[in-house]
Amino acid sequence: MMTPRHKRFFYPGLLMLCMLSPFQLAWGQKVTMLEILNADLTAYDVKIGKDARKLIGDVRLKHEDVVMTCDSAYFYPATSSVDAFSHVRVQQGDTLTLTGDLAHYDGTLRLARVRNNVKLVNKEYTDSLNYDRGAGIAYYMGGGILTQEDSRLTSGRGRFILDTEIFYFMDS
Repeated sequence: MMTPRHKRFFYPGLLMLCMLSPFQLAWGQKVTMLEILNADLTAYDVKIGKDARKLIGDVRLKHEDVVMTCDSAYFYPATSSVDAFSHVRVQQGDTLTLTGDLAHYDGTLRLARVRNNVKLVNKEYTDSLNYDRGAGIAYYMGGGILTQEDSRLTSGRGRFILDTEIFYFMDS
């Protein structure tokens, strides 16, 4: 039997445990690692990070259903992330293609940050775009152009919802 003193600590502790359970489930999800499919040359480079690999020439990486290609990259296996350089292409199945000059992909967060001359599959254009794979949203902050058939729309900020294929434009 619980005394009033025990109840005073038991119930708040139980409440706290219940509140933290959803966070533990989210944090406890298995993170799949980035996989190197190809690189003409691979070298370890401690200058860029512990266990970091420098990948050069015809670089191809895979994470779940996403394939990233580029000319060279720094691959960080401990954090399941990559910095990609030159002719970067991020392909998710047949639904999304992003290209740009530079990219950082965080496999843990499932987030791609693509920079400079960024293009989205339907001829959308911006210099800076973030793609949140978990939410299925691509968004830009530094101005973008959407071109479809004879229409052209320019806006300062925008979002593209992948599931619904709807664009939201702000500052247009």
